[in-house]
Amino acid sequence: MWKPEPPQGPPPEAWREKARKFVNWAFENLMALDPHEGIKGWLLKRGINEYVIKHFGLGWNPGQNGKDMFRPRESWGLPTEMKDGRPKKLWIPRGLVIPLLSDDNPFQIHRIRIRRESGDPRYYVLPGSSMNCLVEAPPGVRAYTIIESELDAMMIHHMANQGETIIGVVGLGNSSRKPDAVTAVKLRDAAVILNALDYDKAGADHGEWWTEHFPRTIRWPVPLGKDPGEAFEQGVNIREWVKGGLPKGWFL
Repeated sequence: MWKPEPPQGPPPEAWREKARKFVNWAFENLMALDPHEGIKGWLLKRGINEYVIKHFGLGWNPGQNGKDMFRPRESWGLPTEMKDGRPKKLWIPRGLVIPLLSDDNPFQIHRIRIRRESGDPRYYVLPGSSMNCLVEAPPGVRAYTIIESELDAMMIHHMANQGETIIGVVGLGNSSRKPDAVTAVKLRDAAVILNALDYDKAGADHGEWWTEHFPRTIRWPVPLGKDPGEAFEQGVNIREWVKGGLPKGWFL
């Protein structure tokens, strides 16, 4: 019998202070880039414009002298870890910075996820981060869509709700992630849940779990591409795709 995990509390104060400064610095770096080139151009092709960047506080870590950054773990309020007889450093790789902002205070950072340009892992979560789900929805929303990629969730929230709020989004981070207790309550209250996990084997395999535990779930993959970002790139109207999965009577 599945039971959702309780939501995690905020990271330590020292971590949050370092995270706030790092995210602000990374945000300024991203805003300074050419909007049609490099990582910012890639984001724009996937529907993430400067409004979305500002709303969710996305950023860019160019590293230190073009290389990944390493800092003492203790300076971020993390416990000392030893490796080969020496204190282990905190790895802060170069890449796109994807923060999780506090629900009640956008200046508080609860998670830092970094999308690296290459290498494994492609997505790296900074130690000390909260692993609560990304949930973005105004009060009274009646439907949610669940997405693997937080970036795609951010894009859908912006594209689908232009002019009229019709849906909230839950960014899981990966196909196997389950909602925490607070997110589960919101989903159980929803009239409709659109399961937009990636159109691949992993996304399909986990669809049954969602239908079993949240019976109002409808499998609703994108009509083109593997994920919503690819669908946007291929010309899919994200708002119309979302509306197509919701009761027609809502829009009469």
